[in-house]
Amino acid sequence: MNAEFGDKPPVKRRPAWVWLISSFYISAGLWSLLIYFQVSSGLHPLPESKLAYFGNYSASDYWPLMSVSGLNVIAGALFLFLRKESVYVFGFKFVFAVGVAVWNALEKDAMDTSRFEYIIVGLLLWSASAAVCFICLALDAARSVAVNQSF
Repeated sequence: MNAEFGDKPPVKRRPAWVWLISSFYISAGLWSLLIYFQVSSGLHPLPESKLAYFGNYSASDYWPLMSVSGLNVIAGALFLFLRKESVYVFGFKFVFAVGVAVWNALEKDAMDTSRFEYIIVGLLLWSASAAVCFICLALDAARSVAVNQSF
């Protein structure tokens, strides 16, 4: 950069896939938090079958689910800003979400967990989360190499 010629520092441009992944995780997390709030406060009417199921949930049951949604928002925002911490938040969210899903399936007798379609969708979502973790690691490694080469 040459200050006497008025050169400006290069603008960091985020690839389209960074915007796509970040917007998905942020919007999905916010939407889930809104739905949890509506269901827990009674603003969203539920059919009797689902009302009986969700009636068994206590505040301690909603917190892990809401935590996963909150971690989605935080991880998506960190990824949008290309922060190194997004790697750790995505990784922690992945492990925590798998644990919450297994706990709900085993302990809470989650409805329709044995349906083949839900198992496939769950595996696809977990695979996508794992892929995002690897993308974050690759992005972090690439940024580390670029920073080290610039000195």
